[in-house]
Amino acid sequence: MRERPYLLHIFGGNPMKNTERVLVAYARLPESSRPDLIVISPRDWRILRKFQIRGVKLIRRLLPQHELAKWYRGALGLVAPSLRETFGLTLLEAMACGCPVITSNRTGCAEVVGEAGLLVDPYSVEEIAEAIRQLIADDSLRRRLREQGIRRAQTFSWSRSAAEHLRVFQDILAGASS
Repeated sequence: MRERPYLLHIFGGNPMKNTERVLVAYARLPESSRPDLIVISPRDWRILRKFQIRGVKLIRRLLPQHELAKWYRGALGLVAPSLRETFGLTLLEAMACGCPVITSNRTGCAEVVGEAGLLVDPYSVEEIAEAIRQLIADDSLRRRLREQGIRRAQTFSWSRSAAEHLRVFQDILAGASS
């Protein structure tokens, strides 16, 4: 998609996406060696105007899935340390495309990613910045996370989810009838 290396961050206007800390962490990286940070945000851009950071690029629209997949495949990684999230569908999409992820160690995101991503304290700008530094600097880490992410994403499916929900409901009903 681009000649210059980049990281991705998806922001739909919800403060729980932790965009402000992502921007502060990104700004702490040495400007001479940091890749661009592509922020995909069809809505609230005020937060980006608040931080005039060189290297932050904005895509101001929703992207169709096939186009978003191209961005994921070309990225060094997705930076998504959500403050609260029950299930990180964005993380799953990124991993399925071979995009390494940095996410929160305190939400459902950690369960989705498992060991296939870098987990950080979402309230720690320094941890987010350090994870970005690691991802940028370490080719073998990125390669390992790409491979693990693809494998991890393959373990999720709608049919598996439906079967697990059915089992839970059957267990509940079996308990109620005894």
